[in-house]
Amino acid sequence: MRYLRILPILTAWLALGCTPPPPAGTSPGESLGAARGGKPEFTLQTPLLERPWTADPDKFSFIILGDRRGGGEENWPIFDRAVEEMSLLNPDFVIMVGDLIPGSTEDTARLATQWEEFWRHANALRVPFLYLPGNHDVTNPLMLRWWKEKYGRTYYAFLYRGCHFLALNTEELRQGGRGSFGEEQVRWAIAELERVKGARHTFIFMHKPTWQDRPEQHNREEWQQIEATLGDRKYTVFAGHRHNLAVQWRDNRRYFVLSATGAGLRPSEVKELGAFHHYTYVSVDGDSAHVAFVEPGSVWPPDVAGEEFKAAAYRLVRMEAHLPRELRPGEMATGFVTTVRNDLPDTVSATIVLSGTGAHGWQLARGADSTTVTVPPGSREQVELSFLAPREHLPERPVVRITTRYHRKELYSLSRLAPLFPDSALRSVPEWEVVGPFPGGPMVLDAPDPRAAMPWLFDVRGPENGWMSGAMFRAGDEERTWRTARADDDGRLDMGPVIGAPRQALGYALCGVWSPTNRTVYAALDVDDCAQVLVNGAPVEAGRIYRSEGGPAFVPLPLEAQWNTVVVKIVNAGGNWGFALRVADAEGDLRFASRPE
Repeated sequence: MRYLRILPILTAWLALGCTPPPPAGTSPGESLGAARGGKPEFTLQTPLLERPWTADPDKFSFIILGDRRGGGEENWPIFDRAVEEMSLLNPDFVIMVGDLIPGSTEDTARLATQWEEFWRHANALRVPFLYLPGNHDVTNPLMLRWWKEKYGRTYYAFLYRGCHFLALNTEELRQGGRGSFGEEQVRWAIAELERVKGARHTFIFMHKPTWQDRPEQHNREEWQQIEATLGDRKYTVFAGHRHNLAVQWRDNRRYFVLSATGAGLRPSEVKELGAFHHYTYVSVDGDSAHVAFVEPGSVWPPDVAGEEFKAAAYRLVRMEAHLPRELRPGEMATGFVTTVRNDLPDTVSATIVLSGTGAHGWQLARGADSTTVTVPPGSREQVELSFLAPREHLPERPVVRITTRYHRKELYSLSRLAPLFPDSALRSVPEWEVVGPFPGGPMVLDAPDPRAAMPWLFDVRGPENGWMSGAMFRAGDEERTWRTARADDDGRLDMGPVIGAPRQALGYALCGVWSPTNRTVYAALDVDDCAQVLVNGAPVEAGRIYRSEGGPAFVPLPLEAQWNTVVVKIVNAGGNWGFALRVADAEGDLRFASRPE
């Protein structure tokens, strides 16, 4: 009789698509089942917003840390907060894409102190922690040996829950101040990928985003070999180094350049620019990887800093100079146009502010010291400014500060010297004769009296006198001779691959410039770190030291009606070094060669 009374109730439940309650004496675990994937068996009237359920019993998560060093000495609280939050999130593991310490030292005591400082903070992490080297961690051979002796491999791979993880070292070989994978690592990576072809997802980690390198750089070619081996498998690539978040699609795969987690950067309130500290949370479900970027109190979607938005933001502002012309003897008329082109989804504004217009005799002839323009989407606005300036002070330009705003937040600001010549009038020197390196000494690049701060820079070593076939120059116990080197497509000559990149050193680059008349022309000089310029053996502007601050320095070149010798005497404080010299040649009658013909 009891069974007959219960039957109508069970029939009604089943008609509604409900599951009857468990029999008396059974536990919830027994009724719900122990399935690790798929939709659970819910009891009657369970509150639920229905969405797809994972069918993956091996779903897991991991976190990626960005650069800690490379500036940002004051940012330990950011890193410590990230460590605290990651421990609370409790991922399966954490991996860091390099630049754990400041580096750039050959003092083992100092190196030990740097690593001790890092581990004092990182040891608070309560989940497994993997890491790979960045350029700050293995700046030189001593630091690379230290890593291998203390921490082991510089590149490695592992399998976890059906996924394949490769941690690569973009600094395994260092030549001319630059790092690369090296042939041995490339062979290893290709063999590892060939060995594991059935992974549900492959994750690649590296410090420098080598896929963004210039086409002529060897490490980009090395990456392309590894990339080709990946084939049609599902994979995601993560790198650091740039301290700025960027998301890119290549062959329908996502490539991430992660921002810093405590390293130096200039934050922007507009997250789409990617200029914010974060760590990266990755959840693996089946063969898919779900990515989110986390900063204290905020989680951002993986496409927050898409390349399209960033590209449109950074092409917002363009300044183009008018060609200077002489109004009367000793007085020049010049100026420039600022174009604000808005390809963003919403309205932007740009405020243009001049400073220093009264210095060195410059006068504003047309326009205002401060102007703001508002530009709707798909539109552009132009602001023209004209000046009068003494010829002798033409390179001493006023400073232009442009502040852009988007959604009432500052997008970015830039401050630079006013442009002096249109790009169309500037010609690059394609080929140079180079000699060096030569030992330098202690340096204070911004010293008010460079001759007192860096007297060794003013020593004459021989290359100042020009090119001579077979000439040999002493550099300590070694001899140096001229060698030919080509500039890249932008006119930049990278000194490291040609003569190495020792710290506190200098080198010489020489070219020939033919002029049909006696005249003084100007050259735009972009240099890292600083340089002097000589024309026909004579130092320009009494041996002035040129630096690129807020734009190129404009150097007067007094040319004679013949082949002239131009020498750039360049200084390297440390790391990469090089320069670009572009000569103003509106008439188009100058000729260039690696040496006077």
